[in-house]
Amino acid sequence: MPMLICSSDRSQNTGSSMIEVLVTIVVVSIGLLGLASLQARLQGVQIEAYQRSQALILMNDMVSRLSSNRSNAASYVGVLGVGACPTAVSSRSESDLRDWCLALKGNAEQLSGSSTGTITNGLGCIESIGNLSYRITVTWQGVSEQPSDTGASGCSDVSFGSDRRRALTSVVTIGAL
Repeated sequence: MPMLICSSDRSQNTGSSMIEVLVTIVVVSIGLLGLASLQARLQGVQIEAYQRSQALILMNDMVSRLSSNRSNAASYVGVLGVGACPTAVSSRSESDLRDWCLALKGNAEQLSGSSTGTITNGLGCIESIGNLSYRITVTWQGVSEQPSDTGASGCSDVSFGSDRRRALTSVVTIGAL
């Protein structure tokens, strides 16, 4: 007589348990939150890099303007970007300063009537530091907090609150004419 063997041993599960599924969902959720955080941080870094490159372009523009009009270099000294830009243009230096001020304010691009084309709260300073040398500084408001640039001249006196000021400085020496 044939023997029937019944196996009541169910030690091998063929499916996943509910706890395994929940653990997997939690692990995947934490990974996705990490990716979202990384994306937000990268966007802030990208904005900072864009603003730094725009400030560098603005600073180099004024270095070129000052160097090309070196006989009137002393007339460039001042702070621009705060308040209204100069409107009276009777000399090349006044025209250069007006154009630079408008560029600092971002007038090259308009969105709904407001200037959006450059750095945030841009400020430009040109100082005479003696011996026919001039310090050109561009400061702006950064996106994230970090230690502020210090010792950047009178432009660094403008505070944007809680370590958000950025600055670039260049020294131009004008040869004797």
